[in-house]
Amino acid sequence: MGDGRGNWFDEALAAGAGLIPIAGPFLEGPASRLVGKVREEQARLRSKALRAAERVSGLSREALAERIEVRPELVPITVRVLHLAGMKGQDEMLTLLGAALGTAAANPDRASEVELLLSGIASLRGEHIRVLKAMSRTPKWRKLPKELLDRSVRPSETVEATAWNPEALADEVLLANDVAWQCILGLEAAGFVRSQPMSGFAVSDPSSGYTVSKTGQVVLDVLHEHDT
Repeated sequence: MGDGRGNWFDEALAAGAGLIPIAGPFLEGPASRLVGKVREEQARLRSKALRAAERVSGLSREALAERIEVRPELVPITVRVLHLAGMKGQDEMLTLLGAALGTAAANPDRASEVELLLSGIASLRGEHIRVLKAMSRTPKWRKLPKELLDRSVRPSETVEATAWNPEALADEVLLANDVAWQCILGLEAAGFVRSQPMSGFAVSDPSSGYTVSKTGQVVLDVLHEHDT
């Protein structure tokens, strides 16, 4: 395919990911221009993800396309990454999606592992990744006195612990308490964090602390491969 391989990679696989299947009279006039703008934005987002894939895999865009051509198990991963990238505009998510593809391209034997990661990533946003990264640090616990059972009130004492509570994570990543809770619930549903029994820290929720799961650590490793 010569010098056109990079274009073929972007266009053919992006088409496989499914842009907007609109045809007929709707493609005329202003509507056609709107669809064109949407396609341009999706192409831009996919390009960001592909740059992350290139960096993690150590392959050029052309070499990445060649690797996918000869390793069929990478095709569904590529299509899924491009589809998700076209729907997510946050840099953290584009980086993670591209890094996942790059990891699979560099290590095709990890394709099944990467597919599991993508299943969890699909419902997440950049805030989830910020919280997950924070959880890789030494755990902290924001102590809740009896009179502060309302999670919207920030208590004042933080101590080291064996797991995180959402209030401490909210402070760590500068999020509202309720948003931190939602992020943890999303990460737990994705299988990237797990709860563990705790005692003596929080009167309002004495049983739940959160740590990164083995699958979550794989996500962090993929991100680290991109950051270094």
